[in-house]
Amino acid sequence: MHRYIAAAAAAALFLTGCARISEDNGEETAFAGGTISIQTAQEDVISTSGTIISSETTATVTDAAEKTQTETISAVPETASATVAPETQLTEQEEQTTAKPPEISADVVFSAVEDMPGNDCKCFEVYSQADIAELLDGSGIGLAEDITIDTSVKGDFRADITYEDKGEKSVRSVYYSVRDTAPPVVLNSGWSNLIITGDEFDIYDIVGVGDYYDTDITITYTGDVDTSAAGDYPITVYASDSSGNSTDWQLTIAVRDEYPSYTEGGDGSSDATPFGEYLKDSAKAGILGIDVSKWQGDIDFDAVKAAGCEFVIMRIGADIDGIYEDTYYRKNIEGAEAAGLRTGIYIYTTANSEEEIRAEAEWINNVLSGRKLDLPIAFDWEDFACYQQYNISIHDMNGLYALFDECMESYGYDTMLYGGKYNLRDFWQTDSKVWLAHYTDQTDYTGDYSIWQFSCTGSIDGIYGYVDVNVITDEELLKKEQ
Repeated sequence: MHRYIAAAAAAALFLTGCARISEDNGEETAFAGGTISIQTAQEDVISTSGTIISSETTATVTDAAEKTQTETISAVPETASATVAPETQLTEQEEQTTAKPPEISADVVFSAVEDMPGNDCKCFEVYSQADIAELLDGSGIGLAEDITIDTSVKGDFRADITYEDKGEKSVRSVYYSVRDTAPPVVLNSGWSNLIITGDEFDIYDIVGVGDYYDTDITITYTGDVDTSAAGDYPITVYASDSSGNSTDWQLTIAVRDEYPSYTEGGDGSSDATPFGEYLKDSAKAGILGIDVSKWQGDIDFDAVKAAGCEFVIMRIGADIDGIYEDTYYRKNIEGAEAAGLRTGIYIYTTANSEEEIRAEAEWINNVLSGRKLDLPIAFDWEDFACYQQYNISIHDMNGLYALFDECMESYGYDTMLYGGKYNLRDFWQTDSKVWLAHYTDQTDYTGDYSIWQFSCTGSIDGIYGYVDVNVITDEELLKKEQ
């Protein structure tokens, strides 16, 4: 299975924004001779006293600790009622796509404003959860229903609330701002930093960056890279979004006359860990299994089961410039079922639009043709190397997985999200089951997960060469009927 088990920076960073760097081997690596610094440029924000304040937050990354800030929604006593009319949502004049406002019921009208008045104002982070009640806190007005504020578009807004109090109608206007204060997220700091002499150097082909809100990230660098002469060239890379938020880090470009030679791994017998050793490891307590694809070739599943394996997750196919079936899928799933092993499947995908996701889900359902599975269908999206080339925000990419889950549920299948420790912590946001990939003896991932892929260098009877080894920590996965 392909895997860039790295991601950086939480997608839901707020005013104290941070960024992280991690490498594709699943372990965070310090950068020699440099740190990552973040400049969070906020647009003018109205304080509670009506004063316009402008601030800039600088954060220096020195560890992998989480730094996030969330909004707390205050409860308001129910003293009046309001119904809501279809809203009119306008955006500030900038190059952003206008999102369709949420549907709300009557007598609350939203509109954009150019000049904010000098009264109380609240600022929401883009895509954060917000409710009208937050704007009315302390006003003595309580609403009988929750009314969501659309925070998908940046700008300054007014909400005109018509409500009934003691038989008389009153109108209250409240103001708020929606801002993007999170810096771009470094997903690939430059792990493929090798350039052959004479080749063209393009920073967009070397690093991967995403942003929670913006789809188009500007990436620049300072320093000289001479691809006509072999050598090491230190540069500083900068990534910025449309709100002025930026991230920078140090990177050394290695220019070489030829690619280094690598020793073939053969069948992996010299350094692979036998499956039986994992069965003795108390840190891997649970139900042990493997995941396979065409790269494992022909498999003797009876021998696999006899070795102590209890489940197999196999690749059903891949979606890379079109969907195709794994050439060993049918042979693998039929062999695993015949051997009495629990089964699951995964799809390796680079889908980046709703149309592709819907087509992918329909394709999977057609290939399965009603086949029962013991495990949720795994969504394996991990092409972060040059993520900016997809022109999709981190928020929208999370939305595509949610759509995949919705589509597969309509076909009667559960799903789970496959990802590395840092991808799951900093990029993905989901309540679904998680298949964690973290190659270590004892994971320090603090999120919830149902399956842990802890090795890609295992060996087991019935398979020639390396195989990924997993442990199920959530036995409910196997108890639930699909």
